[in-house]
Amino acid sequence: MLKPESSPVSRVREIRTHGLKGGPVPLLARTQQRHRIYQSAAAAEQRPLDAMTNDQIVPKLLQACPEAKDAWEQHLSFWGGEERGLFNDVAVFADHIVEGFTVGDTVEFEAFFLVLEEMIESKDETVRALGVIGLIEGIQNIASHQAHGYSVFVPWLGPRSKEAWAEVEKMWSGVGSLADMIRRERGV
Repeated sequence: MLKPESSPVSRVREIRTHGLKGGPVPLLARTQQRHRIYQSAAAAEQRPLDAMTNDQIVPKLLQACPEAKDAWEQHLSFWGGEERGLFNDVAVFADHIVEGFTVGDTVEFEAFFLVLEEMIESKDETVRALGVIGLIEGIQNIASHQAHGYSVFVPWLGPRSKEAWAEVEKMWSGVGSLADMIRRERGV
């Protein structure tokens, strides 16, 4: 089944999540020593019992952002039965939050940013990476193309998400593109 052409931002997320050929690639955690995280059964077995799990993220985000339901259903329809990837899943909510601010609808922000804070406080590394890279970096990236910019979201951040927000900001400082970031990470 052929997919309609996706936006460049969505394609970047897809490549970062699935690789160019659609296979799994390691998720680069750019916070806390820039170590690599691999989604695996072994990691799932070592997950603390009280940690938020991957399976809980979307339901919690949908509960916090009920107005995102249509966008979520369009996302599911777009991917059909294919593997979507967790970063593509949370990108729906990053887009939703930026769009909400753009049109002046911030009613879901308090609940959304509480879920984001919970994700970043999670003991599960994948959940934290989805919060930091998937949501915070996604919001900053998407909002940087809007007249309001991304700093407008800072008042809703909790203590941990503020730290992560600043780290992502610092990481992208002086970087003009994803290609530049990759070169920087590889030391090229």
